[in-house]
Amino acid sequence: MPSPDARWTLTDWAQAIHELKVAQDAAILAHWYHGEELATVADVVGDTLRLLQAATALPHQTLVVAATVFVAESVKILYPERRVLVPDPLAGCSLAESCPPELFARLRETYPDALAVVHIQSSAELKALSDIVVTTGTAELVVRTLPEDRLLLFAPDHELGDFLRQRTGRRILSWFGACVVHTSFSSETLQRWRQLYPAAPVLASPQCPPDIRQQATVLGSSQQLLDYVARQRPAQLILASDHGLAFQLRKLLPAESQLLLLPAEDSCHCTHCPYMRLNTLPKLYNCLLTGAPEVQLPDELLRRARPPLERLLQLVPPSGK
Repeated sequence: MPSPDARWTLTDWAQAIHELKVAQDAAILAHWYHGEELATVADVVGDTLRLLQAATALPHQTLVVAATVFVAESVKILYPERRVLVPDPLAGCSLAESCPPELFARLRETYPDALAVVHIQSSAELKALSDIVVTTGTAELVVRTLPEDRLLLFAPDHELGDFLRQRTGRRILSWFGACVVHTSFSSETLQRWRQLYPAAPVLASPQCPPDIRQQATVLGSSQQLLDYVARQRPAQLILASDHGLAFQLRKLLPAESQLLLLPAEDSCHCTHCPYMRLNTLPKLYNCLLTGAPEVQLPDELLRRARPPLERLLQLVPPSGK
């Protein structure tokens, strides 16, 4: 196996990683927010739900998850017999960091009759405290299936919880966490752009604050936003979501289309997930070469965290995408 070289092109990396995948009986699952490099070498590219569902059909014993470590943990929880690797163990999430399991456990004790709904970007320990796990794209569907007379504790994303409360009319007590990317966009810039480009649809995540959500044409997960663009193929488009999605959007848009990436409110904020940005081709290569870092969770935690994830997958069958 040749050693990586600073002169390696994307083709060189792809060939070397392919050889390692074959040798390790491995498949690579990459989130849409990664750009061309990781998408080129991945076996499956998709949103979080797609990655969880795709793992079922993959025959490989080793799964490398290029997303956040919490998505990788979820894959391990669902498929404990597989070896699950991550390119960088520091690829966390601001949402998960905002919600320590011990504090959420106290909230559950305060509201013992409530149902706990937890976003996928959370620790395995938090999932084990929940009744069901959701992704951004499935959250509304799941909430609508839950008994209407029960209070819902939603964690860790406060903005998504607020969106769900408005959409469903349900009693929802939301945690105070926030996505570091989706809460950074400038609503003032969006207002100006909507005046400059009145025909351009605005695509945003329900994880954005109300001042962005209220101006959006479409609110959805990364997969839902991509589906919209594939159907509509607009001549102009404003994206108020993670800029890592731009690579996939440009593949769907006509060549002459204009993709406008909404900036952050100030230069101190990011428009592309700083955690997922830690996943790189060299780290992916080393991960396959060494078989590490590997996701390892205690058996008891695996057992307790699995049912909430399984309930999600039972409610949302694979779409084939």
